[in-house]
Amino acid sequence: MLTKYADETFIKSHLTGFDFFHKASDRAFWDGLKEHVKDYIRVSLEKFENYTFEPLALSSYREFHTLNDRVRFEAKYFSRRHALIAYTLAEVVENEGKYTEKIADLVWMILEESSWV
Repeated sequence: MLTKYADETFIKSHLTGFDFFHKASDRAFWDGLKEHVKDYIRVSLEKFENYTFEPLALSSYREFHTLNDRVRFEAKYFSRRHALIAYTLAEVVENEGKYTEKIADLVWMILEESSWV
């Protein structure tokens, strides 16, 4: 998924061995991230700051299923997940609580989806 936001060279040179499973309370880890990694997380979040998340209507899913046209459905489907990752990483890096409501909204939207296929 990171290849959507960075090329393979960047990922190999900056994020290889990066452990995304540190708790938010592990401030030594999150505060100790290199500044270019923090900048990368902030830039990833900028793509979603004013983004409006559209509902996943049945007609979009039907189009995907009957016409094998995944493009419109996938764009909405994956944008929610990409945004959730961006907001979550930004929250643990900044540790100010300003993204928790957006994170909760995104989790709620994903859990409300009728299908995860």
